[in-house]
Amino acid sequence: MKFVFDIKLNDEDYLKYNEFVILSSPYGKKSINSMRYLVGGIYVVFSILTLVMNGFNVGGLISLIPLTLICLGMLFAIKPMLRSSIKTQVKNMKATGKMAYSEASTLEFDEESFCEITAENKTENKYSAVERVSILKSGNVYIHINGVMGYIIPKASFESDEKYAEFETFLKEKVDCVQYYKK
Repeated sequence: MKFVFDIKLNDEDYLKYNEFVILSSPYGKKSINSMRYLVGGIYVVFSILTLVMNGFNVGGLISLIPLTLICLGMLFAIKPMLRSSIKTQVKNMKATGKMAYSEASTLEFDEESFCEITAENKTENKYSAVERVSILKSGNVYIHINGVMGYIIPKASFESDEKYAEFETFLKEKVDCVQYYKK
């Protein structure tokens, strides 16, 4: 084995990962932009309907003020609403006892593939299956298989800064898309 990590995750790690995926990653940014375009399109349609129904006069323009405020509020509320939704989902998973992550696992990396071993199962992936690796300023490493599935390696899992740098170099050799984030 080239690298072996004993991973210990908690709700906060999982929450941060999901917030990153939904709010900061290319996957999430695409969804957020789509929602903004949808809200903008709905605003344009309702604005035109309002003006047609009220006539293209001062009264019609004044009636657009509440619609404009609602639209702007929705545009600014998208990220907080998504963040709140993530927190609610984590609480619901915890309440049902069915978490979407393993609290304890081992990640083993060798030259051809990497493997996650938990108490319940063993999952092996080739590096060609990895869509991207996200390296955060905090030191956390996220290995994305796709927009939904990923692996979290908290900074605390690394023995030293040297091992961290060595692993980072290793990932750059194995995965085509390694991205750095200031978060």
